Amino acid sequence: MDDLSRAADESFASVAEHAPAMLWRGDEHGKCIYLNKAQRAFWGVTDISTFTWSSTLLEEDAPKVFGPFSDGMAQHKPFRCEARYRRFDGETRILETHAEPCFSAGGVFTGMIGVNVDVTDQRRAQTELRESEARLRALADNLPYGMIYQIVRDESGARRFSFVSSRCKELNGVDAEEAIANPHLLHSQIIEEDRAAFAAAEEAAFAAMKPFEADARIRKTDGEVRWYRVASAPRMLADGSVVWDGVQVDIHDMKMAEERRTLLMKEMSHRIKNTLSTVLSIATQTGRHAADYSAFNRSFQARLVALSKSHDLLMKDARGTADLREILEAELLPYSCDTALGRTLTLTGEPVRLSTRAAVGLGLVVHELATNAAKYGAYSGAGAIDVSWRSNGGSMLLHWRERGGPVVSPPASTGFGSKLIDGVLRGELGGAVETRFAPLGFEADLQFQTVSVGEDA
Repeated sequence: MDDLSRAADESFASVAEHAPAMLWRGDEHGKCIYLNKAQRAFWGVTDISTFTWSSTLLEEDAPKVFGPFSDGMAQHKPFRCEARYRRFDGETRILETHAEPCFSAGGVFTGMIGVNVDVTDQRRAQTELRESEARLRALADNLPYGMIYQIVRDESGARRFSFVSSRCKELNGVDAEEAIANPHLLHSQIIEEDRAAFAAAEEAAFAAMKPFEADARIRKTDGEVRWYRVASAPRMLADGSVVWDGVQVDIHDMKMAEERRTLLMKEMSHRIKNTLSTVLSIATQTGRHAADYSAFNRSFQARLVALSKSHDLLMKDARGTADLREILEAELLPYSCDTALGRTLTLTGEPVRLSTRAAVGLGLVVHELATNAAKYGAYSGAGAIDVSWRSNGGSMLLHWRERGGPVVSPPASTGFGSKLIDGVLRGELGGAVETRFAPLGFEADLQFQTVSVGEDA
């Protein structure tokens, strides 16, 4: 070997020894014959002749190394592997190995030369990134009532979905992959009545680079229409494009609840006005026919209680209706429940639900009939009242029969009770009343609508 070659070898050996990477060399049998300074420091080697590199390899990772190593040695070809090793201080580190075969000037295989790279921190970061991505995807895919998406909008205004969570299938009936492949698919599901306002709000947000929020109805692939709220916020990327991170949330039930509340408030306002009007009428008419304040007070309070009972029955039902039988029982059972008095009550008829105004009106009518029966008719003694009803097309026929009371006769003048009964049945319930003062007792035939005049079912 000439001086130039010797100098080159010595220079290369010096570079290898002091290189920051961990370099090694093995002979044709696989025995380690050289470790540079960095590799010796990693394993804490002082005498390479007694060092066995495989003793530092974690047992469960041995197949990852010996397989590629054996193939490379046998076939005299490069190999790569990665495994966990114990460092000199006992800490486990991950080394990535790249090895190349060496040959003599005559072409004889003389072993392997390689480099080990400590990739522990890199692999840990990759694992943490994968776990973080998995957590974010799980969060996106399991977001209750909503989905997450990203829209990328370039400088030309063209946009595309870069991400759509799997909830898209549940909310829109469209696979996330379909939505990503066709950026116009989800927008086309917005019903025509909401599309223009939604697009205008979105364009305004894009132009101003401000957060966007809008409600719209979407027609799913199965034809169902539901309310959704869509909201997103922009982020500028280095290439000048803009990413809009967004969420689509199902607010259909909330919208329906709002509509029901609005309707309920309107209905409540309507009921309050009607009730106040009824109370005013009762007060005025009772005052006109009362002999004195005491009589007015008793009659007025009794009629307010009857009005209250009807409202109590309506409040029991979420639909705002009341059962006809319950209205009759509320007014008549207080008179007939004392069996010692010998009074009886018979109620016969099919189940019937009355609308709000019909229930209030009939409650007042039955109260007047019950009060008259207690003062002058069957319930002024040990009598009986029989009430029956049946439907007659779109109306109801109710028959009131009193028996066992004193002999009755038509009154000399028409009192407020009679006027109230006639007024309610004709004006509120769209019906009529026919009364008879028969020898056996008072009788009345009432005809009325279960849905009162001017009120929806």
